[in-house]
Amino acid sequence: MDSDPPWAKQLEGEMSLGRHVITFRARSPTSSNHLRRGHRYSSSNNNYISDAVGGRNDSSSSPTVSCQMIVHVRDADPPRVAHCPRSFTAPSLPASAASAPVSWREPVFHDNVRVSHVMASFLPGHRFGPGVHRVLYTAADAEGNRARCGFTVTVQREEEKGRGEEEIGTFGSNGG
Repeated sequence: MDSDPPWAKQLEGEMSLGRHVITFRARSPTSSNHLRRGHRYSSSNNNYISDAVGGRNDSSSSPTVSCQMIVHVRDADPPRVAHCPRSFTAPSLPASAASAPVSWREPVFHDNVRVSHVMASFLPGHRFGPGVHRVLYTAADAEGNRARCGFTVTVQREEEKGRGEEEIGTFGSNGG
């Protein structure tokens, strides 16, 4: 009997995450000179299909049966959030501006295998108007395990305090 990969013959081994095809092949100890390739035979209530191939070597000309299985080693561990920004208030938006770019340090995600993609509702540098804006990042690995990081960005207009005083002061200096 042999196997592919060879370590499978011992019926144990270390496998990485993902799909693996394992094939076991067994040869009959009897000669196959009287067997035809592709013919169905049975022995002791076991059926097999002959894969006999003529040749000089007895082992290569013996009928073989094979069994194939697919082993899927799944990753059940979701990514981890190593850094997620805290909610914050951006510098004040000038009264004359409709929006302003806001930046932040993006979250950092780690995974036991690999983070395959990260999606974000907004990226640093996005122009926000006044209000509270929720920013959400979602990281996923190849198995679909997910981790999230969310925070809010608050944008306020510059207060118009003192505007009347400035106008009065300006008026007073112009009027004498």
